[in-house]
Amino acid sequence: MKYSLYMFHVFTITLQVFYKFIVYYFYMIYCVEDDRSIRELIVYTLKISGFEAEGFEDAGGFFAALKKNRPQLIMLDVMLPDKSGLQILNELKNDEEYRDIP
Repeated sequence: MKYSLYMFHVFTITLQVFYKFIVYYFYMIYCVEDDRSIRELIVYTLKISGFEAEGFEDAGGFFAALKKNRPQLIMLDVMLPDKSGLQILNELKNDEEYRDIP
Protein backbone atom coordinates (compact mmCIF):
# COMPACT_ATOMS: atom_id res chain seq x y z
CA MET A 1 0.00 0.00 0.00
CA LYS A 2 2.74 2.46 0.93
CA TYR A 3 4.64 1.65 -2.26
CA SER A 4 1.63 2.31 -4.53
CA LEU A 5 0.88 5.58 -2.73
CA TYR A 6 4.52 6.61 -3.17
CA MET A 7 4.40 5.73 -6.90
CA PHE A 8 1.19 7.73 -7.32
CA HIS A 9 2.84 10.74 -5.68
CA VAL A 10 5.92 10.43 -7.94
CA PHE A 11 3.68 10.08 -11.00
CA THR A 12 1.68 13.18 -10.01
CA ILE A 13 4.81 15.28 -9.56
CA THR A 14 6.16 14.02 -12.90
CA LEU A 15 2.96 15.09 -14.65
CA GLN A 16 3.10 18.53 -13.03
CA VAL A 17 6.72 19.04 -14.13
CA PHE A 18 5.91 17.81 -17.65
CA TYR A 19 2.92 20.19 -17.87
CA LYS A 20 5.07 23.16 -16.84
CA PHE A 21 7.73 22.12 -19.34
CA ILE A 22 5.15 22.02 -22.16
CA VAL A 23 3.62 25.38 -21.20
CA TYR A 24 6.89 27.24 -20.64
CA TYR A 25 8.85 25.91 -23.57
CA PHE A 26 6.27 25.41 -26.27
CA TYR A 27 3.57 28.06 -25.90
CA MET A 28 4.55 31.58 -26.95
CA ILE A 29 1.94 34.33 -27.24
CA TYR A 30 2.58 37.59 -29.08
CA CYS A 31 0.56 40.68 -28.18
CA VAL A 32 0.51 43.69 -30.51
CA GLU A 33 -0.86 46.71 -28.63
CA ASP A 34 0.24 50.33 -28.97
CA ASP A 35 -0.96 51.41 -25.52
CA ARG A 36 1.97 50.60 -23.24
CA SER A 37 -0.04 50.12 -20.05
CA ILE A 38 -2.52 47.74 -21.68
CA ARG A 39 0.28 45.80 -23.41
CA GLU A 40 2.25 45.42 -20.18
CA LEU A 41 -0.86 44.31 -18.28
CA ILE A 42 -1.70 41.65 -20.89
CA VAL A 43 1.89 40.33 -21.07
CA TYR A 44 2.20 40.31 -17.27
CA THR A 45 -1.08 38.41 -16.86
CA LEU A 46 -0.06 35.82 -19.44
CA LYS A 47 3.34 35.32 -17.82
CA ILE A 48 1.99 34.82 -14.30
CA SER A 49 -0.51 32.36 -15.80
CA GLY A 50 2.40 30.23 -17.00
CA PHE A 51 2.76 31.29 -20.63
CA GLU A 52 5.66 32.82 -22.47
CA ALA A 53 4.54 36.19 -23.84
CA GLU A 54 6.04 39.11 -25.68
CA GLY A 55 4.50 42.48 -26.44
CA PHE A 56 4.99 44.76 -29.42
CA GLU A 57 4.13 48.41 -29.90
CA ASP A 58 3.71 48.32 -33.68
CA ALA A 59 3.64 46.08 -36.74
CA GLY A 60 7.33 46.63 -37.52
CA GLY A 61 8.56 45.17 -34.24
CA PHE A 62 6.02 42.36 -34.45
CA PHE A 63 7.06 41.25 -37.95
CA ALA A 64 10.76 41.44 -37.02
CA ALA A 65 10.16 39.11 -34.05
CA LEU A 66 7.92 36.86 -36.13
CA LYS A 67 10.87 36.10 -38.44
CA LYS A 68 12.93 34.92 -35.44
CA ASN A 69 10.33 32.98 -33.45
CA ARG A 70 6.94 31.52 -34.38
CA PRO A 71 4.28 32.05 -31.69
CA GLN A 72 1.36 29.71 -31.06
CA LEU A 73 -1.10 32.60 -30.58
CA ILE A 74 -1.21 36.23 -31.71
CA MET A 75 -3.31 38.91 -30.04
CA LEU A 76 -3.85 42.02 -32.18
CA ASP A 77 -5.16 45.47 -31.35
CA VAL A 78 -7.34 46.80 -34.15
CA MET A 79 -6.07 50.40 -34.10
CA LEU A 80 -2.27 50.65 -34.33
CA PRO A 81 -0.05 53.56 -35.43
CA ASP A 82 1.50 52.09 -38.60
CA LYS A 83 -0.92 49.33 -39.71
CA SER A 84 -4.27 48.30 -38.35
CA GLY A 85 -4.63 44.93 -36.67
CA LEU A 86 -6.92 43.90 -39.52
CA GLN A 87 -4.18 44.65 -42.07
CA ILE A 88 -1.71 42.59 -40.04
CA LEU A 89 -4.24 39.77 -39.80
CA ASN A 90 -4.79 39.88 -43.56
CA GLU A 91 -1.04 39.67 -44.19
CA LEU A 92 -0.71 36.72 -41.81
CA LYS A 93 -3.62 34.83 -43.37
CA ASN A 94 -2.21 35.38 -46.88
CA ASP A 95 1.19 34.00 -45.85
CA GLU A 96 1.21 30.21 -45.98
CA GLU A 97 3.76 29.98 -43.17
CA TYR A 98 1.62 31.87 -40.65
CA ARG A 99 -1.99 31.34 -41.72
CA ASP A 100 -2.63 28.56 -39.21
CA ILE A 101 -1.69 30.67 -36.16
CA PRO A 102 -4.84 31.71 -34.27
